[in-house]
Amino acid sequence: MGSRFKRIDYIGTAILAAAVTSLLIGLSWGGALYAWSESRVVVPLVLGITGIFVFHAYEMAPWVKYPTLPEKVFRKRTPAAALIMAFLSFMLLFWAIYFLPVYFQAVLNAGSTRAGVWLLPTVLVEVPFAVVGGGLVAKTGRYKPLHFFAFGVMTLGFGLFARFDRHTPMAEWVIVQMLPAFGVGFMMSTNLPAVQADLPEEDTAAATAALAFMRAYGSIWGVSIPAAIFNARFAIESYRITDTGVRTLLSDGRAYSFVTAALVNSFTPETKDQVIDVFTRALKVTWLASIAPAALGLLLVFAEKEIVLRTELDTKYGLDESKKDSTKV
Repeated sequence: MGSRFKRIDYIGTAILAAAVTSLLIGLSWGGALYAWSESRVVVPLVLGITGIFVFHAYEMAPWVKYPTLPEKVFRKRTPAAALIMAFLSFMLLFWAIYFLPVYFQAVLNAGSTRAGVWLLPTVLVEVPFAVVGGGLVAKTGRYKPLHFFAFGVMTLGFGLFARFDRHTPMAEWVIVQMLPAFGVGFMMSTNLPAVQADLPEEDTAAATAALAFMRAYGSIWGVSIPAAIFNARFAIESYRITDTGVRTLLSDGRAYSFVTAALVNSFTPETKDQVIDVFTRALKVTWLASIAPAALGLLLVFAEKEIVLRTELDTKYGLDESKKDSTKV
């Protein structure tokens, strides 16, 4: 048991946790509690970005025997591209599942339970398409066309999200929200083969761990980045709300945390229309910003090589075929 604890990268994990925490503080405060130029925002952002670089430098140090994020899996372009795509796909997954309910509640006036039900097209599509994607890789041995399809529909879907407003028909937002779900589902089951394909089999565990890390890493950014964009844009557009009391209530980054149909319905009809309009404008910019990571993932597909997937092991990690017992019973 003691030897297992020695394999934990305590220093690397501590550096990463401190860096991510600092970045989240800066992204949460910027444009909400404080201006982006204030030291209380700039300092955490600088420390966080510096910490990320220090983390990656530390992970590559020769004395780190069991790094949290093994540098060797990034030495070849196909695993590196696939890992970055894992980061981007989970960033976009959380981008959608955190901000579609904002649209449902703040703009379409749905309660929290109904908003959860309206998110089901996203949730229910991902798992079946993960199964389909895994089956296609197993049958064809090709992952690159599936990645191109995945990020293609994600880019299209997030671009169409920017069209959503209070007048969008249900059929449209149900169908459109399925597009990114198709892509995320495909990436869930087809990402790992691309990571492992160009690496020796002794690096399989490291590659799998790196994939899990990049997905978790992406989920953090998939919440913090859109929240920062949304709050900052809401602050810019909030002048459209003539009721100063309501404008103050939803300022300082509280717009995201106060998103409920009950709150919006408590305002006068005129103020309610203004609040919905500002929410719609802030969401539109948030969706437009999501196109960038989706398009980046699409471009990274071209960096991948289509490597023939192995069908058997030929290393010390393979299992020896049992000798047949010739003794007749």
